[in-house]
Amino acid sequence: MTVESSTITPWKVEGKIEYNKLVDNFGTSLITPELIYRWEKLTKTKIHYLIRRGIVFSHQDLTKILDNVEKGIPNYIYTGRGPSSESMHLGHLVPFMLTKYLQDALNCIVIIQMSDDEKFLFKSGSTRSDLEYYHQLSRKNAKDIIAVGFDPDKTFIFSNMEFNTGDLYATNMIIAANTNMNQIKGIYGLGEAKDSHIETILKSVDSDCESTIRYLKSPESASSVGQCIWPTFQCGPAFCVSFRKIFSKAINTKINELKVLERDTTILKRILDQLSSFDKKNEMLCIVPMAIDQAPYFRMARDVAYKLDCEKPTVIYSRFLPPITGLNGKMSSSSGVSSTIFLDMDPTKISKIIKKYAYSGGCATKEEHMEKGGNIRVDMAYQYLTFFMDDDDKLKKIAEDYSNGTLLSGDLKKICAEIISNILIKHQTIKTSISDSIIDKFFDCQKTMDIGTVFDDKPELEEFTTNCGISFDLTFGMIPKSERKIEM
Repeated sequence: MTVESSTITPWKVEGKIEYNKLVDNFGTSLITPELIYRWEKLTKTKIHYLIRRGIVFSHQDLTKILDNVEKGIPNYIYTGRGPSSESMHLGHLVPFMLTKYLQDALNCIVIIQMSDDEKFLFKSGSTRSDLEYYHQLSRKNAKDIIAVGFDPDKTFIFSNMEFNTGDLYATNMIIAANTNMNQIKGIYGLGEAKDSHIETILKSVDSDCESTIRYLKSPESASSVGQCIWPTFQCGPAFCVSFRKIFSKAINTKINELKVLERDTTILKRILDQLSSFDKKNEMLCIVPMAIDQAPYFRMARDVAYKLDCEKPTVIYSRFLPPITGLNGKMSSSSGVSSTIFLDMDPTKISKIIKKYAYSGGCATKEEHMEKGGNIRVDMAYQYLTFFMDDDDKLKKIAEDYSNGTLLSGDLKKICAEIISNILIKHQTIKTSISDSIIDKFFDCQKTMDIGTVFDDKPELEEFTTNCGISFDLTFGMIPKSERKIEM
């Protein structure tokens, strides 16, 4: 989808992103303070700062997840990672931080898909060694994911190369059978050669048959069959029927626990009966946290849900973490060190990277900055703090001081670098303790998982979050002194 100066697809994000327009274009709803209040009341958990600040800004059917919580019906979370590099970067970390919070708040299972096949298909892979390369990246990236702190008893990570079988494969086939090529082309832009490509082919036929064959095989001429069917593979895990055995085993175990009350046992038995049948509507819901560029996948998933006797998956959408060079686009594994901070980087080098590459909203000289103030709306060090500094009071003080000119650009970059360095140090320390046997446990589809205990008692919250979601102002109302109106 192209929105004026921006391009947003599951594979490419460019230009300035206008999130309010995306809400209208994708047909989603803004996360309101009223919805956040209900979340905190039912989950008995304070809202995550990324949601509080409106960085996670939009949703589809989040109210239905809360309805299930209120009724005592278990939910689960689905997210994923397309492994394209040896290490994940900060932009990848954000959705997994959110997913970890959701696992704790909803006390439920998390399913994580490692889409090694997707990267093979869309990164011009063509050989068995190419496929194996992306498969190996799955294990390496999984280590970064596990380091976020997921509960191994409530988390199942799988590689599409290893686990696209059984119930999951059946779901994928049902989605594929009920999706035609016009839909795939309309939603993703995938499909046969365009007229311009056909014209190129016809012009070359008479002159060079060999070059024509090469062109027909090239990615520029048309999408591969694998690319066209891939969207069904990403949609499949968003339906509980894809994991009948895993969820049924977990529910049976929970039913057999003596501490489960009779009312709760009745609910679990009903959910188990639904999972065991091929003709009963399933109440178990899936919530999918993701960046807004993945929205097309789940528009398709929601359209086909009725064919699987499942509710439409709930989706919550977050903003992109932009590259440190400016607000346009999103951080990318392939955009180079100038705009990408990888999780395996030397933490001592972060200060140099931020100092050199982070776009500044400050003025040219110290004197001018103190006179006019800085612009936090475009300053990338400040923008990164909105993602990674969870203390609103500290963030507000920084916004005030920088806008007033008392905090210099160099000092702001220093604060940002320290925050990010500490994140990397903590992440790398945890990561070094993750052994192959721990990774194996997360990938084990035979283990007995904890379905979650939405029934467990939690203390009621004494205070609820206000001024949050769409009402939260990331600038705290601060603008540079030079832009303020002089009151007479």
